[in-house]
Formats: sequence, structure tokens, C-alpha cells
Amino acid sequence: MCARFLLAAAEKTILQAYAAEMVAPYMPNYNIAPTQRACVITADEPNLIQQYHFGLVPHLAREKKEGMRALNARQETVMELKTFKPLMEKNKRCLVLADSFIEWDKVGEGKAKCTVTGCLTTIKVGARLTILNLKFL
Repeated sequence: MCARFLLAAAEKTILQAYAAEMVAPYMPNYNIAPTQRACVITADEPNLIQQYHFGLVPHLAREKKEGMRALNARQETVMELKTFKPLMEKNKRCLVLADSFIEWDKVGEGKAKCTVTGCLTTIKVGARLTILNLKFL
């Protein structure tokens, strides 16, 4: 998963796509960054769409800020790393709801924003994009 993504769909569209209830007030966000709140459906409560902070704070961290380095888990190493292994073993996972994600291309000396939509669809719900990730703490 990248460090930025967006969820701009209407609340009605989201509720039709997932058999879940929205717990907190929903606001579309066109640039969800680490530490911001994002809509997720957890394995523990699959009937609720909740808002969690984007980022993984390891249980050993003294401060929330320490965990902001752990944003992504690679499939190849997720069961080897002490940050992610306990979460996987205890099924502490969630779906992160997103329309698209943002990547950056190098253009000359600078960078250009590139929004990727609909390429990682895991559930057939029109153009909705659902990204699998670990549960946010």
C-alpha cells in the first residue's frame, strides 16, 4: 500500500457496496495521509465501517509517532517481522476503503502526482477499490 490514497465516494454508494453500517460521520477525503483517519472494516467487526488512524503503531512503541514508519507490510515478509506477525496470527486485519491511491513519478528534477484507480479491485463493486492492510491501532 502506498502512503497516500483517497475515498471520495458518496456515503450511500459505500453503504450499498458493503453490508456494513457507518459508525462515525463520513466525509470524503481526496488525500488521506499517515496519521489521518480512514474508513475501515475490521475482521473483528465486519458489519461496521469505522474510522481508524492510518498507520501502524507497534505495541512496544512509547509514542504514536514511533509507529508512523510502519505503513506497509509486504506479503513476502509479513510473517517474519515482529511488527506484523502477531497481528496476522491473531487475525487483526482490516479492509481499508479507497477509491484510488496516489503514487509519485519522477519528472526531471521534481515529482508528478499520479492517481491510480480501479487497478487493485478485490471485490466486484463497480469501480470501488478495496485495499487489504493490517488493522490500524
